Amino acid sequence: AVYAFARRIGMTSLPALFASTAFAIGPVTYGMTTDRIAISTQYPSIALGLLAAEMALRSTRLAGFLSWTALGGLALSQNIASWPAQGSLYTAMYIAGWLAYRWLFAPLPDVGSRLAHLKRAILFGAGMLVMAIAFAGAAFWPALEYTGQSTIAGGNYTNAVQGVNLPTAPIVNLIGVILGDTPYSRLTATSGAVILLALFAVGMWRNRYGVPFFAVASWLFIDISANESLTLRFFYLIPYFEHIHAHRPSAASAYVYPAFFLLAAAGLQFLIEEVRASRILRALAIASVAFAGLVALCRWRDLPVGAWPIGTAVVAALLILLCALRLGGVSTGWSARLPQFGAGILVAVLLLYPTAVDYGRIMNGTGQTSGLEDVDPATEDIESVVNTTVKREDPGTAAGFLQGQRDTQPPFRYAAYYAADTASGQHLPFVFRRLDPEIVHTLAGSRAGFLGLQQISGYNPIHLRNYVEYFEAMQGKEQNYHFVDVFYQALDEAQLFGMLNVRYVTIPITLGFNPPIAVYGVEVFRDEQTIVYENPRAFPRAWIVHEVRPAEDGEELRLFNDYEVDGRTVAFVDGELPGVTAPADGVANDEVTITRYEPEEIALTARADGAGLLVLSEVYTTGWKATVDGVEIDVLETNHALRGVPVPAGEHEVVLRYEPMTLTVGLWSTGLAGAAMLGVWGWALIGWRRSRSRMEPLADVPADDTPELDVSRR
Repeated sequence: AVYAFARRIGMTSLPALFASTAFAIGPVTYGMTTDRIAISTQYPSIALGLLAAEMALRSTRLAGFLSWTALGGLALSQNIASWPAQGSLYTAMYIAGWLAYRWLFAPLPDVGSRLAHLKRAILFGAGMLVMAIAFAGAAFWPALEYTGQSTIAGGNYTNAVQGVNLPTAPIVNLIGVILGDTPYSRLTATSGAVILLALFAVGMWRNRYGVPFFAVASWLFIDISANESLTLRFFYLIPYFEHIHAHRPSAASAYVYPAFFLLAAAGLQFLIEEVRASRILRALAIASVAFAGLVALCRWRDLPVGAWPIGTAVVAALLILLCALRLGGVSTGWSARLPQFGAGILVAVLLLYPTAVDYGRIMNGTGQTSGLEDVDPATEDIESVVNTTVKREDPGTAAGFLQGQRDTQPPFRYAAYYAADTASGQHLPFVFRRLDPEIVHTLAGSRAGFLGLQQISGYNPIHLRNYVEYFEAMQGKEQNYHFVDVFYQALDEAQLFGMLNVRYVTIPITLGFNPPIAVYGVEVFRDEQTIVYENPRAFPRAWIVHEVRPAEDGEELRLFNDYEVDGRTVAFVDGELPGVTAPADGVANDEVTITRYEPEEIALTARADGAGLLVLSEVYTTGWKATVDGVEIDVLETNHALRGVPVPAGEHEVVLRYEPMTLTVGLWSTGLAGAAMLGVWGWALIGWRRSRSRMEPLADVPADDTPELDVSRR
């Protein structure tokens, strides 16, 4: 999409290749392979959206216009599905900005008047938005329902622990992370050649190849992230902009890169086509002084500027200088091809840094990257640690032991305790040392998903509110809204801990002290890295109670944790209480067996001595539906965060399925929108093939007489 867009606005093949290479190598690729997927996945949508907008403006047929509008909707739908607030907003800003630029400053001659431009831009924007929301429906509407039950309902962070709006940053800091070359700036650092060429394009001072637009976009996305912003107060006049942007304004600075890359490609295009050495030298001087000023500013503020960004900028400057000097002589032979050679070298420079350099550093153990800060290359086999985190099977370890139990025992969960609640009281989540061997071998991170195991903790910026409140009551402590980590208090025989079906607890052998589980638990596995304890207080995955009380706005959690109420016999329910009866002889011999367990469906057989409430140690959320012997019945919010299903006396088949109405509506929306997209693309393709079949063959034209296409404003 980047290559096609660059070519369509007039760039030749090498600059277009440079733009697409810069787009694919660096922050985009790196972010997609680490922990910045949400931001990185937005970049392809920007490129595809810009291409769709440009082609829609150029379309002369209705079918073509609608097909490009549908493609724009497809692009924006990916942002709505993956990052519906900020991501969609910033991508829409790019596309709307390009349409405005074409309308006001670079109108296409074939479109007609500026009013015709405006009408076409409005129709494209409205159609793209409708198609995007419709096609993203299967992801967007269920996510919206889920978010409404989370700690940040409606995007409001007021009730989220440490969910305050993050501040803007000094503009020099934002520049510093772009020029940096450390593990912490790697997600934002880019080649100095890109920055220098972008500045060079600005220095050429031409309204070609979208340079004014990309220059403004580069500055704008940094400006709205900065303390010294000149424009943010005006953007905040737009309804909901502040609500969406203010939580994490620095995220906007990540959107400078598409503009950087296309601006740099334009600079390379100017270098190839320019015939006046003085113009090149003037632009190079402006770019060099500006780049040196940015480096000096960062050094003055003690921000680390990497040698590689500076070195690649110097290489780019020297190549530009050589191309300018060759204009002083006769441009024949190899000298006439010097700009093309230089462009090829700059593409190679992009491949070298940052990706190839990072790979070499990791392979030879001389460098680190995000997530490896706690791994010592001198004592740890980094490749082995990384490979261990993605293993599906790991026999002979704690992971292998738990997998063996999973295959022979009823469903259970485990909890990993690695002293996230440090002695100083500071919370140190696993994500900041996710490749630390302690974290890897105790399965505290995301290994459970690879291994087919289930745990109770983890990382998610939109945890369900009822589950977070359950955790806080269980541990007597709050933690940052991103995390639900297991603290010391949970292991101190907390009934709420056992009620989550936690049968096993893993701890690192290097912990340095014995947590409470070591006293009342049973050690069932030990190796050189990990100890596994069995929790005798663990509840089964499902059980039946015959006493039901109304929920007490969270007070029931304290009653459970203080053992004032036995959760095996009593449950608290939100809403109308179901009818329950005690067993005839006063002793319950109920039985519950899980016969099928899938992420979206659970089947059980339940035998109750009297009418009771089947309690499942599964987190409650709207959208779950239950049937008892085929008859639909409501799933009740039980014990503040769990699910409950009323069952009559006797033996019954109980099935729970996740079937939210929002998913049904969303699937229909996505399906219909997808069919509409395929329809307009098919219509456009048929029309294109028919038009080609009606075209008469062109006569041969001598090469010297081939007319030159003016693409300067396209």
